Amino acid sequence: LENRYSAGGLFVNLKTFAGCGADFVQGDAARSGCALYAHHAWRKVPKAAAPDAAATVDAPPTTLGVGVEGGFEAEDAKYDVEKVRSVAAVVDGAPKLIALPNPAVPDFAVALVDAALDQEASDAATDRAWALADEEVKESKHARDLPQLSPEAGGRAAPLDPDPATWRCEASGDAENLWLNLSTGFIGGGRDQAAWGGPKGSNGALQHFEATGKKYPLVVKLGTISAAGAELYSYAPDEDGPVSDPKLNEHLRFWGINALASEKTEKTTAELEVDANAKFEWSAIAEAGAKLVPLAGAGLQGLVNLGNSCYMNSVAHLLASVPEIGRRYHGLLDDATAVGGA
Repeated sequence: LENRYSAGGLFVNLKTFAGCGADFVQGDAARSGCALYAHHAWRKVPKAAAPDAAATVDAPPTTLGVGVEGGFEAEDAKYDVEKVRSVAAVVDGAPKLIALPNPAVPDFAVALVDAALDQEASDAATDRAWALADEEVKESKHARDLPQLSPEAGGRAAPLDPDPATWRCEASGDAENLWLNLSTGFIGGGRDQAAWGGPKGSNGALQHFEATGKKYPLVVKLGTISAAGAELYSYAPDEDGPVSDPKLNEHLRFWGINALASEKTEKTTAELEVDANAKFEWSAIAEAGAKLVPLAGAGLQGLVNLGNSCYMNSVAHLLASVPEIGRRYHGLLDDATAVGGA
């Protein structure tokens, strides 16, 4: 897949505005009847280290995102990009480049090249930036009229002990990743997040929500409560995600918790995800430093990522690994006995 970073750069046909690499220019010119092209060649150059770089300590990321404030550094931020813009004419089957600006090139030709190469009006770095926290957490529709149950109605028999060290999941006895149901006062464990480096969990809070008829969806993570707020989650099917509660202090006070006097002792789920990504050893799954042997043949064909096709490529690879599909479309007969006739 040719692009502006390819060794030969990218040629854009000024008649069809189709792009191609140097190896295909001759054929494209013959097919389109146009021998004039805009040419873009980009080259990444590592940025020079600042004089005081050794004394500089990068601030840890605080947002699960790339290329945004507080997020992870984008790969492009490590490089300067040298850009060479040219007009190309196919002469005797080979492209001849004239770097711009050049006084010998007519203004109309320069305008055509600019139109072909400047169609990406926005900043490419900004386009590639992303963050999972783009949307502000919305107020739960269940918060303002939240029922809080008395012992007679099924709520907890007594207010919570003011000492957080005594709090336990009422289903498993776990002492971490605890969530308080704001309606019933039940303390349950959160989802198990150990697989990606987060805390373990018994899922007791969700099981309690289901066991009580899915009527009491709002839970708060106990270790995150402070005067600044807390992490809340709604299990309601129409929300099923992080939410806010404008009456949080009042709802916590019902269970004996003074939010204004509380101190945050645990990280929120978002903060844990940032930590997990910051500590993740990508080299462990990318076989960094390993000497790999190229493979080719039936069932071993790779797919080039076009920038937004990685998920589609993954699905295609998985489908191709299904024996029946392999036999039907690729003639892979190694498993003929196991799957029967095609």
